[in-house]
Amino acid sequence: MRRKPVVIILEKDAYLAGIYIRHLKACGYEVKSVFSIEDVRKRLQRLTPEALILDVSSEEENGFAFLHTFRIEHPSSGISIIVIIREGNHVQIQTALKQGIDAFFIKGTFTPHELTQGIMHALEERKES
Repeated sequence: MRRKPVVIILEKDAYLAGIYIRHLKACGYEVKSVFSIEDVRKRLQRLTPEALILDVSSEEENGFAFLHTFRIEHPSSGISIIVIIREGNHVQIQTALKQGIDAFFIKGTFTPHELTQGIMHALEERKES
């Protein structure tokens, strides 16, 4: 039996997290929901997900600092990273892209289906590289 791809999602808005989680599970993903960067770190010590979705706009600790450190410490982890940014801040988008993310979404402008498509595309890109 094939293992479900694992996704860790950091979304502090419980309502949005619930929507994303339900949709991802319906699409065949195993979803682990966390509420802080520290929770992400703890989960990553126990499992290696296929994808990590981070709402970098809602963190007390700078999500971009985490991304920078993560990519340095795990350059060949194979984990696709997708970030959710609160607004169309071009500086934040460029910073995230420089940190090696696979995709980004601007909060409130995408559907759960589009998020799932972004994950699928990022996973395919990782397999090919």
